[in-house]
Amino acid sequence: KGKQVVEETAKQLKNIKFDIIYCSPLMRAVQSANIINKYLKIKKIKDYRLIEINQGIFTGKIYNKLTPQEIKQKESRSAIYGMESLKHAYERIKNFIKEIENLKYNNILIVTHHFVAICINHIIKTNGDFLSFNYSGNIEHGEVKVFEI
Repeated sequence: KGKQVVEETAKQLKNIKFDIIYCSPLMRAVQSANIINKYLKIKKIKDYRLIEINQGIFTGKIYNKLTPQEIKQKESRSAIYGMESLKHAYERIKNFIKEIENLKYNNILIVTHHFVAICINHIIKTNGDFLSFNYSGNIEHGEVKVFEI
């Protein structure tokens, strides 16, 4: 189903002139970027800063199936459980955005993950103010967001 969503998104993007694609090096993002790039045929760069936030021992686990204790542990975002802190993930994504702001490209396509997309949205809208960051977002899978920076 995900590949179908990306294929439809790719068809919508094929007539837009992008200069470059940046994508997460994780498999699903690379697959998505490759599907889109069948139409665009432009340079693609994998950037580790676009990787989804590390969920540590909770990676791949369904939230609704966690015990109350596991939910509490997950929400702590503790390094004890191998998890990346919200602030650390936010700062690496902010670093990426600050870097691309200085590039000479007019249109950049970024293929990434849910949390990263929420961060990008917040960073651009608030100039990177982490103190006002709220990890709830309304970005759907395969959704295209347009930002001017």
